[in-house]
Amino acid sequence: MMYRRTKQSEEKPPAALTDEQIKQQWRKLGFFCELDDQKRVWTLTGSRAGLLYFPDLLLGYVNDPQNTSDRAQQHYGPYGSLEIMTYPDAAFDANSIRGS
Repeated sequence: MMYRRTKQSEEKPPAALTDEQIKQQWRKLGFFCELDDQKRVWTLTGSRAGLLYFPDLLLGYVNDPQNTSDRAQQHYGPYGSLEIMTYPDAAFDANSIRGS
């Protein structure tokens, strides 16, 4: 999964990853997400199977006992920039997908 911002700065993958390794990690997830900060819109792009996997990723996070405490979090994608976080109030923003 990729999270890319359309602002001036874009997060860079760890220097140890080659372009091919980054591509392989996107393919493994089957989708990436992009945030347009000005329009405040998230866009998911991927294969049909990858897009169908996105809700399973969220459900897997919710069902993992390690994620029950407030502010527990997991990062996804080679950039590690898509963050899913346990939080009392559900929300989407430029930093994370939050909820319980």
